[in-house]
Amino acid sequence: MKKSIIYSGICAMALTSLFATAQIASAAPETNSVKSDGKANFKVPEGLENPVKPGTDDEIVIGGEKVGVKGVQLLHVPTFDFGTNELKAKGDDLKVVHEAYAYSGSTDTKYAIPLFVQVGDFSGKRATDWKVSVTQDTTFKESGKETGGHELTNSRIRIFKQSFTNNLNNSNASNMVTGVTIPESGHAVIPVAGDKPDSLGVFASKKVDTDEGTTNGSISSVVFKENYDESNYGPNATSAPALDARYDDVQLNVPASDKAQAKAYSTKLTWSLTVEP
Repeated sequence: MKKSIIYSGICAMALTSLFATAQIASAAPETNSVKSDGKANFKVPEGLENPVKPGTDDEIVIGGEKVGVKGVQLLHVPTFDFGTNELKAKGDDLKVVHEAYAYSGSTDTKYAIPLFVQVGDFSGKRATDWKVSVTQDTTFKESGKETGGHELTNSRIRIFKQSFTNNLNNSNASNMVTGVTIPESGHAVIPVAGDKPDSLGVFASKKVDTDEGTTNGSISSVVFKENYDESNYGPNATSAPALDARYDDVQLNVPASDKAQAKAYSTKLTWSLTVEP
């Protein structure tokens, strides 16, 4: 009798469990689905972007003209100011003056920054082939005199050092773009029209066809300064250079043979942005 009673109890428990499972299964919801569309279209911008402080996303106000080709925009080219200098019998290498910039929200306060060239790539595709070159239109000539004035026939601008930045990926910038070809322990020269070669390539994309390496959708800069660090320039820098301070990574070589006079000299430079099909 005891065995029969115990066995019946086990059977009852099993039946109860099965009944509960059946109830749960019969209560399961039914599901069906439909699809809807999501859309987002993009086009090459018609206007030109504002330049940014190299190494940041901060928009700045700085001198110079802008131009665009097929969505690639040349946002800034530098002014080469070599200041006022004492004449020397053996010629001289003149250091360049920093450029002055202001933040777009506070244009009254200006800060010094090394010379730079900046390109925004909004072509809308990876591996876009763009490049920037420069030619000095004439030799440095006596300012205000188109003819008959004195000129520095053999004086040339030299570039000694450079750094690269990208507003989205600074650490990878050197794998995205290339700059001036500078010989080891030497310098590159910006040629005057008529020199051979008559232009100097200063900035170009590396045409990388990956999301990490493409310049598309970002702003890149070549800064003519060794180991450029944006934190050394601007309102938060502990020892920012003065607006009229010079530095030696860009120089104007004035040989003694040019016999510079106590006059003001000037020239123009042409910067060309080329975008391949």
